[in-house]
Amino acid sequence: MKGIIIYATRHGCTEKAVKLLQKKLPDGIESVNIGKEKAPDLSLYDTVIFGGPIYVGKTLKPLTDYIQRNLDVLKKKKVALFLCAGEQDLQRTDALFAGAFPEELCKISFAREFFGGELYWEKLDFMTKLILRLVKGINGGYSRLSEEKIKKFASDVELAR
Repeated sequence: MKGIIIYATRHGCTEKAVKLLQKKLPDGIESVNIGKEKAPDLSLYDTVIFGGPIYVGKTLKPLTDYIQRNLDVLKKKKVALFLCAGEQDLQRTDALFAGAFPEELCKISFAREFFGGELYWEKLDFMTKLILRLVKGINGGYSRLSEEKIKKFASDVELAR
């Protein structure tokens, strides 16, 4: 059974999470940054993992566009979903998944996990920093990526394969 991780990243947190996830999965699980690399042929894979960051309740457009174009094919695959974000209110995770992925995909996914996130302050523009300071009270970068959650997710993926 072949698997692939299809993701999008803006500042690099999701890519870091993908690398951590790949280390916990058996060799041969490919990964594709859909924002930079050629879209894969889904017919080659049994298990498809999607991941991305959350910005204002949505994930990145290259990821959502790819999913929408391939939704019918994905309904016949084993699908798992993960998100990266600095959100601390874990009761909101269902709402975050609903905003990031189509409802049909959420319903058929065998695993969903919120990995936490990292904020790379030095990569943010002035306006984003200002908004984070005023709205969220954030004045610098942080790392809240949970290796425990990534490990659990990898275990769930292995059980489903």
